Amino acid sequence: MKTLTKYIILCIYLSFPLIGGFLYASESNQSSIYLISVGISDYKCIDALRLPQYDASAMANLYSKKNATKVYLLLNEKATKSKVLKLMETIFAQAKSNDMILFYFSGHGFSEGFCMYDTDCPGGGYITFNDLKKIYSKSKAKRKIIFADACFSGAFRTKPQNKQSVSAFKDKNIMLFLSSRTDESSLERSDMKNGYFTNFLLKALAGEADSNK
Repeated sequence: MKTLTKYIILCIYLSFPLIGGFLYASESNQSSIYLISVGISDYKCIDALRLPQYDASAMANLYSKKNATKVYLLLNEKATKSKVLKLMETIFAQAKSNDMILFYFSGHGFSEGFCMYDTDCPGGGYITFNDLKKIYSKSKAKRKIIFADACFSGAFRTKPQNKQSVSAFKDKNIMLFLSSRTDESSLERSDMKNGYFTNFLLKALAGEADSNK
């Protein structure tokens, strides 16, 4: 367990020099930050989790303190496929070229995307990686980030049928921070307030990864 924790810390903290300008964009360049934070612990038709709703709330709270222009928090039954997609399309379309759009998700994941509250329910669904790519490609924002604390989220980068490599994301200014490899589960522990990935992500965003200030 200690080895796993050190690995997560190292991966997140080594990556953060790359996005320093993203976090402070609104302060230094008078640009705007738009965050949509989604956390689903209590699913309608599939097994429940414990921490995602707290993960998403903590992320929304952190960005609110960082003076993000607009912060939207969707938890549990509020996070249906239709509601999340509609909000993303509406809010991210408002961003201008110098702005940043950010989607955070914590909950169940699978090889094709993320499970919404109504996944596996009659008429319900899930949000696929391609759904996210389409929405992000329509936004004028030059800074685009996706944080995902979900099982198998690494498939976002590597799944062959997506026909898009990591370089394609770089070309579109999309930066991915994913908790798991394609075949890995994302972990939570009963004595923690947040999942492993989100726990250290929050610490890094709060300043612990900014070693040179």
